Amino acid sequence: MLLAIRPISAAERTSPIFINRQKTKKGKWAEPTPLDITINTEANEGSAKFNVKRNTMYFTRCEYEKKKSLGCDIYKASSVGGKFSDVSKIANLKGEGEEALTVAQPTVNKAENVMVFAADYPGGQGGKDLWMIVYDKKGKEWGKPQNLGPKINTEWDEVFPFIAETGELYFASNGHTGMGGLDIYKANEVGENKWGEVENMKSPINSPKDDYGIYFTDSDKGFFTSNRVGGRGKDDIYSFFYPPIMFVLKGTVYDKDSKKGVAAASVKITGNDGSSFEKATDANGGFEFADNAGVRFIKTDVTYAIEVAKKDYLIAKDKITTTGIGESTTFVQDFLVQYTPPNKSIRMPEVQYELGKWALLPNSKDSLNFLLNIMKDNPTLVVELQAHTDSRGDDEANMILSQKRAQSCVDYLIEKGIERDRLVPKGYGETMPKFTEEQISAETDKTAQEVLHQQNRRTEFSVIKSDFVPGGAKPAAKEGAPAPAAPAADKQPK
Repeated sequence: MLLAIRPISAAERTSPIFINRQKTKKGKWAEPTPLDITINTEANEGSAKFNVKRNTMYFTRCEYEKKKSLGCDIYKASSVGGKFSDVSKIANLKGEGEEALTVAQPTVNKAENVMVFAADYPGGQGGKDLWMIVYDKKGKEWGKPQNLGPKINTEWDEVFPFIAETGELYFASNGHTGMGGLDIYKANEVGENKWGEVENMKSPINSPKDDYGIYFTDSDKGFFTSNRVGGRGKDDIYSFFYPPIMFVLKGTVYDKDSKKGVAAASVKITGNDGSSFEKATDANGGFEFADNAGVRFIKTDVTYAIEVAKKDYLIAKDKITTTGIGESTTFVQDFLVQYTPPNKSIRMPEVQYELGKWALLPNSKDSLNFLLNIMKDNPTLVVELQAHTDSRGDDEANMILSQKRAQSCVDYLIEKGIERDRLVPKGYGETMPKFTEEQISAETDKTAQEVLHQQNRRTEFSVIKSDFVPGGAKPAAKEGAPAPAAPAADKQPK
């Protein structure tokens, strides 16, 4: 149902309200017909809007006498089967001596208990302002007009309001910063009968000419009036629709070491709306979640958790959100996944200790959070914490010290909530150097030699099992060496 929305002015003092109920078979609108004399009189009627149920129409009527305006008022009429009856003026909108004021262009919210309209009441922000009245169910009458305030109203004109079913307030203004003439603006609902910051609807809704009187027939389509260049008359009705917002998630899963794509990895997305989808990567490690055959994977105002998994690889996780995004967007999320077959050692960030001691330094705890996050993301892993020293000092003392250091790492992870049965401390002392004494001695520069010694003093982990069940039987794993008494001070472990 399309209503002709026209500005109220002295030049159009006899304009009636027209209605067009249907389109022709070719998709064109049929000839509009004026409503009967129940609605249209010798006065000027216009700016009509229906309630959500389409059984009540609110409109404006302006009386004239010898081309002189006698003021404008808001009326309502019942609609049954296309016929209108019970036409009545909305009471209490004007006080004594205010009969000649313009009170016009009504719109009601979905509950039909709030009406917003344009009026030139004294005491506003200037020009025509938007005002609001609230319906009192007990008293069965509308309350006193309330100005919508300086966020909405300016010293110029704010006119032609429309409240969408979702609560947003649309209106035209020539006082807010715009593209020229009257522009259409939007304000989101921020509380009961309150609207927030004003947003210009921009092109192509707005133009350098006058654009006003927007009306939504659905959440993404509707009509508005404009006198922009290219029309057929002074003020024309234009239809519009918003192209659907499309979201795409795509990316590639790479092996962290080889940097090659990982085929047949599972990529699972789970939305906080309860939705869940899963795909396998192609031969090059690529994946894509895009609308296909009517299935929408990524929707508006949803946050998605992404999880990449494959046998003998650590799980990788990330998140995306479409909340607050008002345009089509392609999210590109690449993942580096760590290959972890049984007993493959994975180097961790440096875990530091004081010379000859095993207590964790503050920055060492930060390094251990690397493994902590892995354990949380991969709850079925059982790992061995491996501590190594350099080759300087006594062999036995280094073995004892490395075991204590491995145990310190395990204790920290247990304190952070990792199950004890998932952690096996193992000290290797100087038995598994990355660089031999011969390799280190071959370096003539002392600084270079110390760098190699430092790389030998490392903490690593390897995956023992990947089928841990919380609360189940303890996993079979090789035991770490017992932690004997502290070494003598003169043996200088590293």
